[in-house]
Amino acid sequence: MLHTGRHTHFDWAHPRNSNAGSKISRRVAIRVSAVILILASLILLAGSQTWGSAFRNQNANSSVPKQANRGLLDSSSSDAQSQMVPFYAQNLYLNEHAGNETGDSLASAESVQTMLRSLRQGQPVESRQAAIAALTQAAPSVVPALLDALSDSDAEVRQGAAEILGARRAPEAESQLFFATYDPDASVRAASARALGELGAMYALPRLEWLQVVDTNSDVQLAARLAEQQVYTRVAATVGVRPVDLRVVTVAPSNARVYAATTSDLYAPDGSGWGRVGTLPDIPTTLAATGNTGQLLYLGTASSGVLRSIDGGHTWQAINQGLPTANRFTVTALTVNPDNPNQVYLTLATQSGPTELPLMPFGLFQSADGGNSWSPLVRWKVDYVTTRLVIDLTPPARLLGLTEAGMWEYVTAHSF
Repeated sequence: MLHTGRHTHFDWAHPRNSNAGSKISRRVAIRVSAVILILASLILLAGSQTWGSAFRNQNANSSVPKQANRGLLDSSSSDAQSQMVPFYAQNLYLNEHAGNETGDSLASAESVQTMLRSLRQGQPVESRQAAIAALTQAAPSVVPALLDALSDSDAEVRQGAAEILGARRAPEAESQLFFATYDPDASVRAASARALGELGAMYALPRLEWLQVVDTNSDVQLAARLAEQQVYTRVAATVGVRPVDLRVVTVAPSNARVYAATTSDLYAPDGSGWGRVGTLPDIPTTLAATGNTGQLLYLGTASSGVLRSIDGGHTWQAINQGLPTANRFTVTALTVNPDNPNQVYLTLATQSGPTELPLMPFGLFQSADGGNSWSPLVRWKVDYVTTRLVIDLTPPARLLGLTEAGMWEYVTAHSF
């Protein structure tokens, strides 16, 4: 096991004495020698017509490479740490091309841990970049170690592991990356959100929306928004529609049933892919799936108000009682209490002039009976159009909305 020692720091602007300069020169010489050694090995191997077999035979018949490796691993110097990263990165290349899956390959636990240690805070940037590149290209056997690294005590290791898993597009990492979006460190949350986007993780969409609305870190918000766009692009491709035509993708919290709404049609997985459920009554602006079976749908539209379906989108019923005249208003956001599918909230916007003018916010409304009737929440005063709406059931329960000016909240503990 490697025991990382203290790093030696040197003030280049104010050298203390000539001895210090000599130490630095020796250190530079050591590093240059290590690089030359690696390059020389590559040249020698490239000159052989059967270099892959030669590399395997060298591992099988000679103990010198293993002894050199052990010597590095037992060293506690920062020089050894910086040398091990290119050593293992090159070893990865050789083993991948030579078909070697044993011995000192990067996939071994020892070498993977060395790479992960180079991700720690304070390690040289070059070593970190080399480790990320090498682990991204490594064999699938490194994935369990990367998943474990998501729980490392060092936030930079957790961040690096999330980045690598995303770049690898490892589907088995989806669940742990989801939980990593709850990490106390914002850089880890952002990296995990980006990784979920790389994976096209449909079932993480509610979490990505939550991060955009509630997380106070702008990098996390941006990462979640871009990840959501990546997921939408992946869904559009699998559904077989243009990304610009895909308006909403929603996931039922009860059973993870998924729906995708385009400008005119509703789609849902049918076992072998995506199937068309039916035509939508108006251009969708928001969609929520809820209920025990996930077939209770609430659809917000551009000009027809709110509609409800109890059969997974095959038929629709307008539910606008208590709302302003539907054709003058747009539903801009809608959310349902996950613990009570009859508790629904929505925001409206109106266009008071020509259609090229921007929408103006009109109000926040609630329904306690599944949309049969609506009433305004009169204490709500927001001057910008709300584009996203989520519910936080943690006492005091509240609604949280997102506008172009930022997040607003409305305490509604009495409503739940």
